[in-house]
Amino acid sequence: MARKLFSRRLGPRRGVLRTLLTWGRNLLLLAAVVVVGAKFYVDYRLGNNMDQWKNRSAPLGTMTYQDIYATFGGDIVLEGFSFLPDRAAPIPPLVVEKAILHTPGFLFILGFRGDDNIPESLGASVVGLRGGLSDLAVGGDSIEPSVSGIPFETLACGNVNRFQDIDMDAMGFGPLSVNLSARYRVDPPDRIDVQIIQENADAATLTSDIDLAVPNLADANRGRAAPDVRIKAITVAINASEFNKRRNQYCAESSETSVQQFLNNHMDEVLLAMAESGYVPGPSTMSQYQQFAEGDGTWTFQVRPDRPLQLTDLMVNDPLELVRLVNLNSSIGSRIPSPVTLTRAVRARAEGEDDSSDVPVVEGEFGLTANQGSSKRIRWVEVPVSSLGSYVGGGVRLGTRFGKQYTGRLIRIDADTAYVETRLPGGDATVPIPLSQLVEVRVPEFED
Repeated sequence: MARKLFSRRLGPRRGVLRTLLTWGRNLLLLAAVVVVGAKFYVDYRLGNNMDQWKNRSAPLGTMTYQDIYATFGGDIVLEGFSFLPDRAAPIPPLVVEKAILHTPGFLFILGFRGDDNIPESLGASVVGLRGGLSDLAVGGDSIEPSVSGIPFETLACGNVNRFQDIDMDAMGFGPLSVNLSARYRVDPPDRIDVQIIQENADAATLTSDIDLAVPNLADANRGRAAPDVRIKAITVAINASEFNKRRNQYCAESSETSVQQFLNNHMDEVLLAMAESGYVPGPSTMSQYQQFAEGDGTWTFQVRPDRPLQLTDLMVNDPLELVRLVNLNSSIGSRIPSPVTLTRAVRARAEGEDDSSDVPVVEGEFGLTANQGSSKRIRWVEVPVSSLGSYVGGGVRLGTRFGKQYTGRLIRIDADTAYVETRLPGGDATVPIPLSQLVEVRVPEFED
């Protein structure tokens, strides 16, 4: 009798519990169906958008991709992307192994992001970037792309004017490709931190940390005003020590010199290249570059302006003014930072040279002027390379098979090297030039 009574009392409770469990299971199944359906919907939309871009880019070239999808963690992943432009299209080819957009979460991808217009964090990663765009990422259109992040890395390196996969393989590195990652984080009430990391092959890493001030961040975040972005600080660290050490050995062998001789030639050519661009770095900056080129440590640049700078403040045409404005400092390794200094390499015509002269010269170059008070003008006459020894002590203009040109006074000629002296605003420089590299010799001729 007691068992029946106990069973009758528990009966309704078991029924309610069973019902709750059933509803819970159904809700979980429904949630799983909704989530899976949402992912299929997102993947479909992503693929559809990529197909639209593919059709739009067809007149310019062929775009292909292996897959594009979203993850439940909030990442949008593009795999096996490539774009091969038509010959007439002014667009570089592009190959990317994988590109990832890191969003705040899957709900953000679906469009549930609240009232904020600026997500608290957002990032992107690119793996295995190759082709023309990787060149632009490293060096830009007007400067040869580089592995170390410094555009002068191949100067004096034998017949190498740009490192290719074969050079990287000879130095023991992987093929030339770029890995990029960038992420920002909002730090209320008025700060945004940005970090950009660029890995060139497996040889060098450039890390940029940018500290931005946005005084009206709250209003901008709610769409009430355009963000007023100002730069508080920037730190750029170039880590290429191992690459530079192997580069020095490789270039010394390519140019058939010792490592120290290559470094000496390299520094001379860097100084001349800077002068040709119109500016000469100060002794401290050149000393740091030499340490960097020798593989002595990471080269770090710091921008610490006296006040947060608006982006429009940086739109100045004079690099000297820009360096002063941003309070640019640099250091090697853990050494104390020092100001980056530049002086202007003033170019002027040689004495007695009128406006019809074909080539301007660096102010104060040796052996390039007529007699004091002369009204003669100068022109450059090509002479046989074999006759170079006849012009020791006079002005010369030497052209190498690498396209470099050196103008100055021929100091002396050894068994296999010509030494040209040039006076720059930062001081005198004597550049050794292997005779085997010479393809052109010009000497000044003065006309009435």
